[in-house]
Amino acid sequence: MSILLTMDTIGPDDRGRVGGKAWALAQLCRRGVPVPRGVVVPADAYQTFMRVNQLDERASAGGDPNLASDILQGEFDLTLAQSLQVAAVELGNQLAVRSSGVEEDGGTESFAGQYDTVLGVGPGAEVIAAVLACWASAWSSRAMAYRAQRASAVLPQMAVLIQPLVRPRCAGVMFTINPLTGSWREMTVEAEIVQENDEA
Repeated sequence: MSILLTMDTIGPDDRGRVGGKAWALAQLCRRGVPVPRGVVVPADAYQTFMRVNQLDERASAGGDPNLASDILQGEFDLTLAQSLQVAAVELGNQLAVRSSGVEEDGGTESFAGQYDTVLGVGPGAEVIAAVLACWASAWSSRAMAYRAQRASAVLPQMAVLIQPLVRPRCAGVMFTINPLTGSWREMTVEAEIVQENDEA
């Protein structure tokens, strides 16, 4: 059975196990960038879940409208569940459970916004349900439509990153290429400042 990976144990060659999002954050962490600690449920745990619950053949056939809901109802490995619950308690009372698709954030396809993240998750049964939700999001109607539009023959493989929920004073994203014009000479920053007296 797969074991959980911590951010500091993810190496340069582990992208296929932990997905694009977790891999990129782990590389930042290795370079000394302050990244919230976390654990990763590797993609092979997803593969094992799909096989044990006899869902892998349906996935290999391209999925169907009921696959996502059947994943949510699937039998979760007890050993993995126990490891997750122990790790979740150590990370805190409010967690961010984030999908990290292996094909996500790649050189040709981003899958931005296609897979789910669950915020404000508590330890215990909530974290298990959130992991299932991330796995199921690989087979949502929007994710399947995204793959179909790109004629992608790659079956989704889903790792899940679990971190403490950070409540920032400000947050934003920087595009190193202007997303509106495609210009490499322009960068665009989108940010939001949260007032200190706001609850958000």
